[in-house]
Amino acid sequence: MDKTIITIILALCLSASSSMAEDSPSEVVRKFCQLDYEGARLSSKTYSAILPLIAYPAEPGWDTAVGIKGYSIKNEMIVDDAAEVVVKYAIDQILHAGDPPRSEEKFVLVKHGHDWKINEYISYPRVSAIVLCNEYSQCSNWANKSQGQSE
Repeated sequence: MDKTIITIILALCLSASSSMAEDSPSEVVRKFCQLDYEGARLSSKTYSAILPLIAYPAEPGWDTAVGIKGYSIKNEMIVDDAAEVVVKYAIDQILHAGDPPRSEEKFVLVKHGHDWKINEYISYPRVSAIVLCNEYSQCSNWANKSQGQSE
């Protein structure tokens, strides 16, 4: 094999393995929110995907989940080795609610070496309403309509 091709392949592998070090606080939060949206915080089998993004110990087992239609990252503020990222959620349903969830959450991040990590957990998994409907039979009217099902 050509030495140039080998060099390119090695460079790509190294850049892929260090890609998290280059992530901004907003990108770390975006990855966390996407995993949460897909249901990663609902099971110990899928929770490990979140571990590289957090600096806190494992979360408690939640007895509440929030069904959401989506989320958006609103702003990011970085001061030295600390950051805050605000996320707005479009809440669809709340399952087994304790305290009502907020539609806007502030993620606090800290720098660990070169990596940004979320320093505090956000109460309640924020999961796609469609995932809750399909995988846990907890369907809202919106989830049913979004899948083309009648009420």
